[in-house]
Amino acid sequence: MSFQERWTLKRAREVGGKVTVDNSKMPGTTFALDAKQCKMGQVLAMIPGSVCAGCNMLGLQKRRSKVQKAYAENQRITEATLSTLGPEVYGEAHAYQILHYGHAEHRWLGSGDLTGPLMLDGICHAARLTPHVAHWVATREKAMVLAWHTDRGHTLPDNVTIRISGAMVNGEPNTGLPAGIVTSTVHRGRDRKPQPNDCPALTQGDKCLDCRACWQRSVKNVSYQFHNYGSTAETDMPRETWLAMKQSRKEKEYGADKWAQLPETMGEELPFADMQGEHNVLTNPIFDYAFGRVLELHEPKHSLAFLSLCAASNDKSRKWKLYDQELKDVDLIVCSNAGVVPFDMWRRYFPYRSYDAPRAGGRWDDLYIEKLYQRLSTFFGKFQYERVIANFIPTNERCLTACHNALGELRAQGRIKAYAVLPTWDTYEAMRDRLRCEGRSNGTYHPDVEEEVMDVLKERITDWK
Repeated sequence: MSFQERWTLKRAREVGGKVTVDNSKMPGTTFALDAKQCKMGQVLAMIPGSVCAGCNMLGLQKRRSKVQKAYAENQRITEATLSTLGPEVYGEAHAYQILHYGHAEHRWLGSGDLTGPLMLDGICHAARLTPHVAHWVATREKAMVLAWHTDRGHTLPDNVTIRISGAMVNGEPNTGLPAGIVTSTVHRGRDRKPQPNDCPALTQGDKCLDCRACWQRSVKNVSYQFHNYGSTAETDMPRETWLAMKQSRKEKEYGADKWAQLPETMGEELPFADMQGEHNVLTNPIFDYAFGRVLELHEPKHSLAFLSLCAASNDKSRKWKLYDQELKDVDLIVCSNAGVVPFDMWRRYFPYRSYDAPRAGGRWDDLYIEKLYQRLSTFFGKFQYERVIANFIPTNERCLTACHNALGELRAQGRIKAYAVLPTWDTYEAMRDRLRCEGRSNGTYHPDVEEEVMDVLKERITDWK
């Protein structure tokens, strides 16, 4: 009986973790673990100039809760299966998924790193069960690989390429490796001349296309452009390459349309890194530029605008999904420390999908009020909606201050007919009373989408349509 007959896709994922497919950059299937659990990576992350300093995957896991949850679950399953069921079962679970998708390449450890020698055993078992698939293992665990390969005498399957990464940016490749185990390095710098073994992805739309060097043992070293997206070191790459990479990512993720490239006028070093933390976001000129693009490209569809705060998980949030589904005949406008942005732009475009700026305990409230007042005045002054509904709970004093100042002035100038801030204190307290009676405490509900609030929002939209 073939080993595949013992498995289903659901069971294979439960035992091996989830193999993913259709990666937008590289071919085939991939498997990722939790970057927070890297053994060598945790050490290197504390060393300036190392390949792990400012880790891109840690940033991705921080920004996207679904990614963090998925990678952590793969880590948990991997450690549990290897310690209880063993590497052969683990390898079968992966081989089944790889064969299920039917691709010729598989990458191990797109995030995270080897958990131990048993994982290498499992990888090799999966490779032997998939002899027509090329397996690439990316790792920084040189000592672990050497101990596994040499001391325990393992033989590496012909279709497995283990690449041991150098520890430092612009460092030399690892040496003293046994036959069949090869290397990778990371380079940076505007003045560096291209080398024959450089990864070509950044020159071809951030994609592998027909290159398969990483999966081939015959390519002894592959050197990658330093690409910790969101770190200041990103600006070391040639400006043309940086801009092309950013544009290709926007087109790849959100579609090529009128949203322009980043401006040449912003200088040689664009402040992409400073998009974490409230003060950085409030003062980063990239958001002023993006707001300018909003003013150029937005086309109102209705005479009524609906304004509310952003949500931490962007368009995946329950709040904005509900608004998009249930609030009809209004233009949805997102308000945050990153700008005043139509919902369809906020959920799709850089930089609005790339920042993280929770309120810093009131420290920057004056700056927040000033910025929000300016942007509300400019946005609604230009587009002149007839009416605006602003959804801020009564305890959000900084949003209420900016909103009343800006919209009150526009109404006095005759540039909007009316505006309303909802819910009122009465509605808010009625909601709180009901929730207390139900035993629900703060943090277990979202006031903007509770039934009392949604009812008054829908009622006002109906009255003003």
